[in-house]
Amino acid sequence: MSDVEINEQFVLEEDELIKRIFTCTETSAMVLYLFYEKGQTLDAKTVEDILSAIHVIQQDLETELLHLRIEKTIAATRNKKEFKSKKKD
Repeated sequence: MSDVEINEQFVLEEDELIKRIFTCTETSAMVLYLFYEKGQTLDAKTVEDILSAIHVIQQDLETELLHLRIEKTIAATRNKKEFKSKKKD
């Protein structure tokens, strides 16, 4: 796999994770709004459990995104060093 293909794969994975994190954020906001609107008929503990579960998923995705960005940076640094070495030759 070429450097360009590797970078494209990182970008695609990063975009997907960002979309999934955004989905968690939006879903939490919608659940909170629903709770606000229908608070009298919804069980507060269940709503809290649902929001906590979404939060855990979001944290896992953010950790995955962090590791992906670290890998992406390491690959970019490696490519930069290789490029400088080739340039000197």
